[in-house]
Amino acid sequence: MHWANIAVGGGALVTAIGGLLAAMLWLRRWARPRLEAHDQFMQDWHGEPERRGVAGQLIAEARPGVMEQLRTLKGLPEQVQVVRNDVSVLRGEMTEVKSQLRPNGGESVYDKVTRTAEVVEGMQT
Repeated sequence: MHWANIAVGGGALVTAIGGLLAAMLWLRRWARPRLEAHDQFMQDWHGEPERRGVAGQLIAEARPGVMEQLRTLKGLPEQVQVVRNDVSVLRGEMTEVKSQLRPNGGESVYDKVTRTAEVVEGMQT
């Protein structure tokens, strides 16, 4: 073989290896953010256990995964109904309180305070 052919073949090999390395670096740069996003999604899906340090102190609270969070939502409709019932009771009580703060012909707290104020004013003159 002639030295020139070896040099050309070696140069072509070096060029091919360099191109392959450049393509691998580009692929890594392109894939990295996508893989990190996938890893983050999987951590959110599965949750994370609490982490403790060397001395046993809590470093990070446990984070429940998606399925565990959904299990805790199963009782939500009953809790919503309880809140609705409580709101209904409060509405009734607020209606009663509001009726006491308006004149109604003598029986409301407003009427009684007004009469008391008139009596006090009459005593002062």
